[in-house]
Amino acid sequence: DGTTGIAAQAGDLKDLEQVRTMDEARGLFDLGNGAMHAIRTFPVPVIAAVNGYAIGGGAELAISCDVRIAAPHARMGFVQGNLNISPAWGGGSDLCATLGPAAGLELLATSRIVDAPEAKAIGLFNAVAPEGEPFADFVERWLAPWKREKPQVMRAFKWNAAARKLGIPRSEME
Repeated sequence: DGTTGIAAQAGDLKDLEQVRTMDEARGLFDLGNGAMHAIRTFPVPVIAAVNGYAIGGGAELAISCDVRIAAPHARMGFVQGNLNISPAWGGGSDLCATLGPAAGLELLATSRIVDAPEAKAIGLFNAVAPEGEPFADFVERWLAPWKREKPQVMRAFKWNAAARKLGIPRSEME
């Protein structure tokens, strides 16, 4: 029903409220940024399966993944602006790389939460499960073709996508 995601987000905000020093802020930044960087540079594709709310840090986590699939009731939003902060773990850059600078900036500036159909339409979600299909079944069905590929091929595919997303020049990619 999505309430678990909201509870997790509230817990995250309580953790943020406890930060009082620059060292504490740096530690929180380093932890989150390191986790997102590990996802972006993981040697094979990382797929986010969103089955609820991906808001704030959850949106940064989802957008750092190579692909996002979602349940029909899923929502995603970069709401950091409502708190007078910006995405701290590279989510803003990932969002703009995914949607383009203007569309990414619009979502960041408005702190708008989008539902699954709109997220699919604008490119936040790559696929949305049909209404009525159990999400776990949809995930397995959607992943089936990916699972048939050889690991070394998936590594090559990931490198092409990650290099482009990270802005690595073509000469260095080759």
